[in-house]
Amino acid sequence: MPTFIPRPNIDAFFSRLSARIVHKDGDKAHYFSGTDHIQLFPQGKVSSDFYYSVLFHEHAHWTGHATRLDRVLGQPAGSRGQAREEIVAVTAEIHLSFRFGVLGALDSSFAYGKKFYEIIKDDPALIRAAMHDGRTAVVYMHLLQSEAVPYHVLSPWAEKLLAENFPLPPEPVPAPLPVPHPRPQTTSTPNPPAPPKPVKPSPPRPRAPIRKPIIVADPAVRERLAPLIAKFGTAPRPGTMRPVWRV
Repeated sequence: MPTFIPRPNIDAFFSRLSARIVHKDGDKAHYFSGTDHIQLFPQGKVSSDFYYSVLFHEHAHWTGHATRLDRVLGQPAGSRGQAREEIVAVTAEIHLSFRFGVLGALDSSFAYGKKFYEIIKDDPALIRAAMHDGRTAVVYMHLLQSEAVPYHVLSPWAEKLLAENFPLPPEPVPAPLPVPHPRPQTTSTPNPPAPPKPVKPSPPRPRAPIRKPIIVADPAVRERLAPLIAKFGTAPRPGTMRPVWRV
């Protein structure tokens, strides 16, 4: 009997999603979209890593219900629609395996996914769309329980393994945009340039008025003005408006 080691953090995470899970004897696991429930085998029947990887896988299918992410479920076995949905679930399963450190069943997960990859490997766009939906399912499970999505929900290591196991051709480079034709040269005569506007000369700046000399003829007045003449002189100083005394 394989050793089963419970993982309380994983159990708590998925219990908060409130998906209806039915454990039934056997070795089959399935998600029934009509009754919206997951059927799993008993925990002690397989190893803990294999059990939890299948738990991740079936919960990824569970997110595709019409009341959640509304993907097309219940496609016929072996059809391209079923293959697309299985690639969605495997992508989510691998990311959740790295998210919770459940790495013991990666080989069986990829072996299961390659069967469906072979069905649609001729349509890279369909595989890319399926892998995108798988990543969306992982983020959706975190958002459903009002949990802040941590930066390591989508693992770069998971993306590396997915690219190695589900190889895709490089995305086509979009065709360059057409170069616009140059505008045809017109033969019409261009309009002549407008004549320059006449420059209006600025008026001359007014000069300071020149005071006329004060002529004093009365001898008595001249005698009283003699001290002022001696003080100020008989001519104005540069830059002043002092009067000119002429005696």
